[in-house]
Amino acid sequence: MQLEKGQFKTVKELEEYMAQFIEGSFGQEDMEVLKYEVEKLKPGQVYLEIGVAQGKSLTTAYHFSKPGVFTIGIDYLDPTLRGEFMNMTLGDIPHGNSIIGKGTDCIYIHADARTVSKLWNIPINLLFIDGGHDYESIKADTLEYMPHVVKGGTILLHDYDGQNADGVPKWIDEKFPHAEILHGKIARVRCE
Repeated sequence: MQLEKGQFKTVKELEEYMAQFIEGSFGQEDMEVLKYEVEKLKPGQVYLEIGVAQGKSLTTAYHFSKPGVFTIGIDYLDPTLRGEFMNMTLGDIPHGNSIIGKGTDCIYIHADARTVSKLWNIPINLLFIDGGHDYESIKADTLEYMPHVVKGGTILLHDYDGQNADGVPKWIDEKFPHAEILHGKIARVRCE
């Protein structure tokens, strides 16, 4: 099946398709939040994701963003399931079902987000942070990329519920005491 951006009209359709290839704790409620936010982006704007894992959130962002929105993910981990699904196995030719490849506006950076941040100078319209879940990691990811979020942009921080991620709620409560908490899992911050 050749995937086309926008072919999935609902989160449920996309989630059912992805379930064949990848697992992950990024559930349908999370996908709905991300869909709502990326659909607002205009061509030429940037979605940046820190911590791609198996690719469920990056795939969601890609499929529900408009053509011309740059969907960028950064991660240094190599989960086995992500490789084939996202066309990220080294040396492979695209299988036709990947979001990364010739002609797509999805970019994957295989590196440590902190290293990439030293070179980053691109304005970010929507920042999704789901990298390291310890306090120091989420703090560093936030502080290194937040200055690049444009006025009127949005930051989403995943795993506020603290399940296996006790550093996440501690950092969010400290840095963003007025963050909007969505279904107990995602903190949303509007950058004014």
